[in-house]
Amino acid sequence: MVNVVYSLWLCPSEPAVQNYLKKVIDTFSDRLGTPKWNPHITLLGGINTSKEDVLALTRKVAEAGMNFDVMLSDIATKDLYYQCVMSVPHPSNPLIELNKTARKVFQKEDQPLFWPHLSLIYGDLDKELKQKIAEEMKEEFNVVGQIVDVKSIQIWSTTGSPEKWEFIAETPLK
Repeated sequence: MVNVVYSLWLCPSEPAVQNYLKKVIDTFSDRLGTPKWNPHITLLGGINTSKEDVLALTRKVAEAGMNFDVMLSDIATKDLYYQCVMSVPHPSNPLIELNKTARKVFQKEDQPLFWPHLSLIYGDLDKELKQKIAEEMKEEFNVVGQIVDVKSIQIWSTTGSPEKWEFIAETPLK
């Protein structure tokens, strides 16, 4: 039996922002042959526990947080498959505090330092192509400056490739 891995996602609550960012992801996915997924900022990943525990612990995290906005302030690239090209949010205390709470509640305080981002492309692309795409996203796609309004935490099963990821539940923040 395959162990299920869960992730906690912060997704734009405003449909227009969600749809716009999804359109950006899908446009580049179609162009580059890379995976498609729903736009999100991963609050916490690599959660290996029962579905019941994930649901209960996520409710605890959500009870400690309040609705907040995050402004996407830059486009960045990395040499990591799941962080190939991404938008980086302006530092936000509510976002950092919610991550600290999630790490504590899920006993994941030993995870690497939280680096919030909203991935726009997953893949293994060469450096020049990533830079070209990052510039295009800044100049033509108006990703920078988008406001992600966070009103809930979504639980996703992120076992396997992005096509196999499944939405499990959504818990509203206070």
